[in-house]
Amino acid sequence: MLLTPAAVVVNANIHGGEIEGKECVVAVEGSEPFRGDRVLVAVGRKPNSQIPGLDKTRVVVNEKGFIQVDEHMRAADGIWAMGDVTGKGMFTHLALYQSSIVAANILDEDIPPARYDAVPRVTFTDPEVAAVGMSEADARSAGLEAVVVVKQLPATFRGWLHASSDGIIKLIAERQTGVLVGATVVGPRGGDVLAPRDLRRAQHAVADPFRHGHPPCGYVGHVSLRADFFRRLVSYAQNQAQRNNLKCDAQ
Repeated sequence: MLLTPAAVVVNANIHGGEIEGKECVVAVEGSEPFRGDRVLVAVGRKPNSQIPGLDKTRVVVNEKGFIQVDEHMRAADGIWAMGDVTGKGMFTHLALYQSSIVAANILDEDIPPARYDAVPRVTFTDPEVAAVGMSEADARSAGLEAVVVVKQLPATFRGWLHASSDGIIKLIAERQTGVLVGATVVGPRGGDVLAPRDLRRAQHAVADPFRHGHPPCGYVGHVSLRADFFRRLVSYAQNQAQRNNLKCDAQ
C-alpha cells in the first residue's frame, strides 16, 4: 500500500526505491515513480505458533500459522487460544475481548460466543483513521443494497472544536432494513469518535464487547474492571489447585 498526498494506492507492486537529492523515489509496477520526503515501510507480522509440544496435541494450525479455535476460543479439549495467534485480527482490544471469553469459559460462566462483525480498527496517524464493520466495497460485494452518507468533519461541531480543515465521517447502511453495517471516521481522535457499540445496537446485537479501539483515552476504568474479573479467575485456579493438592503460583 502506498499513501500519497492525493490518494491511497492499494495492491501496489513495488520494485525498489532510491534517493534522488532530497527526495525518496519508489518504483511501482504499471505506474510512474512515487516521490516524497519520507518512506515508511511496514513489513507486517506473522503468528508465533511454533510452541514446543503443540504438535503432540489436537490443536490445529492452518497453513498461515494461525491456531484454529471455536466460538469460545477452544483450540482443543482443555486448551484455549486468544490474541494474534487466532488469526481473527491483530488488535490489542480484540485479544482482551477474547481473553474474557476464555476466562468465562474456564469458570463455566455463561457468555455469548465470539463475534467479529464490529471490531474497531484504528490507525494512529494524524489525523486518526478509524473504521468498524463493513466498508462500502465490502457491503456491495456481500450483495447488500448499500446507502452511503458522508459528512465532512469541518462541518460538524467536533470538527469545528478541533479547528479541523479536513476529515470525514462515513456511514454505510442497508437500504431495505436501515441497519447500519459500517462506519469510517478520519479526523482528530477518530478512534474515540467512532462508537462500535452504536453499530452493535443498530444491528440488534445482544453483546457489546467492543467499546473502542486500543488504546483509547478512557482506558483506565476499563483496565480496573478487567483486573477484577481476572482476580476471580486466579482465585478459582488457586482453589482448584488446593482441591487437587497442586501448587499454584498465580499472582
